[in-house]
Amino acid sequence: MNICFVAILGIITVLFLLKMLYVFCTAWVIRITRGALFVTTPNIRIETFLQYIPVDHGSSVVDLGCGDGRVLRKIRKHFNVKALGYEINPFAYMLAKIFCCRDKKIRIKRRDFLDKSLAEFDIIFCYLFPDVMEELTIKLQNEAGPDTVFISCNFPLKGQMADQVLVPEKTRHNEPIFIYYF
Repeated sequence: MNICFVAILGIITVLFLLKMLYVFCTAWVIRITRGALFVTTPNIRIETFLQYIPVDHGSSVVDLGCGDGRVLRKIRKHFNVKALGYEINPFAYMLAKIFCCRDKKIRIKRRDFLDKSLAEFDIIFCYLFPDVMEELTIKLQNEAGPDTVFISCNFPLKGQMADQVLVPEKTRHNEPIFIYYF
């Protein structure tokens, strides 16, 4: 057999197995995520909102549904803050743990953020589906402190007027970023 053919077949097999792992992990938590998939936040979106949020050295940041931890890594690169990510999808959780393992100020927890208090965080970020946003709106109204900044990609908080709406340049569909100051 040709060595090139074997190598290509090996790569295709690995990619197929990774895709199947992604599908299995997504299906496993679909009831909790209400259909939300693990999708990375584009760098242009992260760079855009980082220009507009007030971050102090002592700020604490949480990413609700942190995926591969990309937002947490970018925030840590720009600001020297503590960061926590919640992720329930096992595939995304493992990616976040791997990609964030070198940074001791980033913690990743495999938990449902709806079961945890958000009161301690100064900056809360999410990229979630609208039906999860409805539950999150009530949670934030009850738990967000007076100086909390909340950032949401694509979907607003239910019944709340955003303080700022950003539309990054060079995005495919002009998806908004909503910023709320509590």
